[in-house]
Amino acid sequence: MPKIAVLIALREPLLRRRLRDLLQDQSDFEVVSECGDGSEVLDEIRRSGAEALLLDAAMPRIDGFDIVRSLSADRSPAVVFLGTGGDQAQQAFDVGAVDFLLKPVERRRFARAMERVRTRIRWQKAAAVGERLSALLQTLRVAAEYPPFLPVPSEGRILFLSTDEIDWIEGSGNYVHVHAGDRVFRLRQTLASLQASLEPGRFRRIHRRTIVNLSRIREVEPLPGGAAMVRLRDGTTLRMSRGYRDVVSWLGAESSPAFAVATSEPVISLEESRGETLPTPAGGGGSA
Repeated sequence: MPKIAVLIALREPLLRRRLRDLLQDQSDFEVVSECGDGSEVLDEIRRSGAEALLLDAAMPRIDGFDIVRSLSADRSPAVVFLGTGGDQAQQAFDVGAVDFLLKPVERRRFARAMERVRTRIRWQKAAAVGERLSALLQTLRVAAEYPPFLPVPSEGRILFLSTDEIDWIEGSGNYVHVHAGDRVFRLRQTLASLQASLEPGRFRRIHRRTIVNLSRIREVEPLPGGAAMVRLRDGTTLRMSRGYRDVVSWLGAESSPAFAVATSEPVISLEESRGETLPTPAGGGGSA
């Protein structure tokens, strides 16, 4: 089992050494970083990925209570404060600490505090698993509400096209063109009404005229100003407007350094500045 990552943030070097020695009795904990200044703690938490924080209530520059208040709720480690008593213990529990230890630290009391840390982290991990399972069940329920087939006209007949076969969809007024491999089906329907019948976890709009099957995306090339070019697995290239960049977030690409660098300069495309429609993207087929 992976060890619990611990950050020791105390101003006294001798006390930091004492805690390292005490943690040797706790085989499921591992010290991943140390610091002695309050201004360093938040950066060290992010850098080290610490799950537990042994924190001095009276850190230099920024005290421990302000540090904990600055932590985001979804990324906050289990915190054990160390201090001299007085009202520090009450403040520690007011900001959600797991425990409060008096200096100097007694071995048995320290072991009890770390057991509380274990319990908190187990609870947090169990809650996270429960949330993921709940989200998965909701996704499955949502998927079951959307039909797996799209009825399309084809040579005087009605073809039930599996939504798995759809690559992308282009809207033009009251008509849409459904691209599926080398076939293109023309339907008298608005893009918005067709989008409402498709599973949102699989089909997303990337432009006011374009819906794409997310499983067909091979790569996203960020452009200055927040737009992007989307390339599908069959080589089709589509433009993503900056107004639909939530798709990039959904795909996990927006956190990429490449995306941040490429979109740093605000640039408006010629088509957007003139309000013109975009040319038909490359890679489409003929009508069926």
